[in-house]
Amino acid sequence: MLGRLSSRLKDRFDATKASFCTDLSTPENRRRAVIYERWFDHGILRRYWTNMFEIAPGVWRSNHPTAARLTALAQQGTHTIITLRGNRTTPWALLEHEACTRLGLRLETLALRSQHAPNRHDLQTLIDLFRRVEKPVLFHCKSGADRTGLASVIYLLVIEKQPLAQARKMLSWRYVHLSWTKAGVLDLLLDDFAASSYSDFEDWLEHDYDAAKLQAKFEAYGR
Repeated sequence: MLGRLSSRLKDRFDATKASFCTDLSTPENRRRAVIYERWFDHGILRRYWTNMFEIAPGVWRSNHPTAARLTALAQQGTHTIITLRGNRTTPWALLEHEACTRLGLRLETLALRSQHAPNRHDLQTLIDLFRRVEKPVLFHCKSGADRTGLASVIYLLVIEKQPLAQARKMLSWRYVHLSWTKAGVLDLLLDDFAASSYSDFEDWLEHDYDAAKLQAKFEAYGR
C-alpha cells in the first residue's frame, strides 16, 4: 500500500514538474520556467550558496550560476561560461543561454556524467574545450560537486600540469563531492589512472581508459 502511494505521489510530482518545463516564448511560459529553475532545479538554494572557487588564475568552478550571479561575473570581466549539464532545452538551460546572450558571455555546453563512468570522447572534448576557451572562464554543473570536481581535476592535471595527488583535491567533500555515493565512480577513474603505467592523463585516456569496464568494476564493489 505504501509502495503504491509513493508511486502515485512520484507520478504526480513528475507530471507537475513536466508542466513547468517549457520555453520562454510568452510571459506566462517565462514565469513557469523561472518557477521550474527556482524550485524544481533548486535555484533558490544557489542564490545563497555558490560553491565557487578559483582553481587557477582566471579559472573558476561553481554550481549553476543564477542570472544575478551571471550579471556579476560579466561585470567582473568573465568571458566564458562552460556548463557541464548538457541539456539545451530545459528551463534552466534556456534561462542561462538567454542571460549569457544578453550579457555578452560566451556559453559552451558539454554533457558529463556524474553517477556513471564518463565516456572517453566527452573527456577529450572537455580537454579540447579547456585549451581553446578564452579566460576568465567559469565552469559548472548543477551543484558544482561531482562533474565540476572531475573537470577541475582534469584542468589541473592537463593544463596546469599539477601532480594527481594535488589535483584530485578538487574532487572532495570540501566541494560537496561524496565518494560513497554513485558519484564515487569518478574517484575510481582517478584511482585507475594512478595505478596505471601512464604518467600522462591524455595518453592514458586515449589508450587505456574504458568507461564500460570502469562502470562494471565500480558496480562490482557493491556501490
